[in-house]
Amino acid sequence: MQNRRRIGGLFVVLWSVVLWDPHVLLGQCSLPIDEKAAPQAVVDVSLDRETVRPGEAPLVTFRITNRGFVPFYIPKTIETFDFRGGFQAIVTGPPHAKMRQSGGAADHFHYVDVAKEIGESWILLWPCDFYGGTRRLSAVPMSPGSYAIVGRRNPPRLGDNLKEKLRTTLKFPVLLDAIESQPIRLEVRE
Repeated sequence: MQNRRRIGGLFVVLWSVVLWDPHVLLGQCSLPIDEKAAPQAVVDVSLDRETVRPGEAPLVTFRITNRGFVPFYIPKTIETFDFRGGFQAIVTGPPHAKMRQSGGAADHFHYVDVAKEIGESWILLWPCDFYGGTRRLSAVPMSPGSYAIVGRRNPPRLGDNLKEKLRTTLKFPVLLDAIESQPIRLEVRE
């Protein structure tokens, strides 16, 4: 009897995944790779809580999912600091809202062989796979109100010559488009 419940529960979970994700339902994840297809991605953003007090920074989770028919390369970076790109939270508040912004930057004092780095340490994101991470929101609302947050995956900042070199040396493309999520809400209350 207990095994039937487990099997029944597993069936419900699997069926929920199929209904929730049309890529699984339509079998996209099992289709052959189309090496000539352009990369397609979706970014999702979520918060660990929907309401905070002024000055509190909730945790924000970013996730990029490959929704296309070809794998593509992305850097492992979560935050946007240097040429590699990364995730950014764009926070928009009510008129005259005050926010405290934090950030960082990186500078390379040496030559970086980007083509070699991509092959050795960047993520090759296959169709239906996702990658992401969680960090504190860097724009902290200091005023009460309703705020919109959009997650953005910034592409690597590469020159045209390097982009052309990557097109000819890599089997799969690098995701070079900025991708934005649907907005979510954060309520700030005293």
